[in-house]
Amino acid sequence: MPPDGGTAVISSVLAFDHQGDWTALNGAVSQELGNVSEGTAVLRLSAQSWTSLTSRTFSTTELEGITSNLAFDIFVPDLPADFYWMGGMNAYVECPSAGLWRTWLGYHALQILFDNEYNRIEFRLPPHVVSVLNGNHSDCRWGLDFSTNPIFGGLLVDGGGFVPETNQ
Repeated sequence: MPPDGGTAVISSVLAFDHQGDWTALNGAVSQELGNVSEGTAVLRLSAQSWTSLTSRTFSTTELEGITSNLAFDIFVPDLPADFYWMGGMNAYVECPSAGLWRTWLGYHALQILFDNEYNRIEFRLPPHVVSVLNGNHSDCRWGLDFSTNPIFGGLLVDGGGFVPETNQ
């Protein structure tokens, strides 16, 4: 688990509170009220082996508290004791006007998370990505790809934001 560097600063499209902020390539996503880690709604990924989510286009001026630590809250369903593979999550960002084209931000395995509760997944952003996000660009999008074992059910995604830097 990543260290708890504090509460993530949630902003804009990363809140997952507005229907239509995110779309799935294969249509395997819905918004639901309840069982949230923050805000009023979450995205539910149905039990499929692969789902690619893309956010609506946003302006970097919509983002608050930008740091090099991007976090998401992921709810993993209750898993059987003998499960062997739950899946993984990849994160991307793109801002074509700044030369970022589906820039990979990292991967996180889902089988090492606690089941039946929210887990914070953090991605360490490279300095050039942080610089772009701190700029003024109006053509940016987030991307989240999930590979999951459909036997175990879907996931909930909520609470995306930036975690304050800590002095270590």
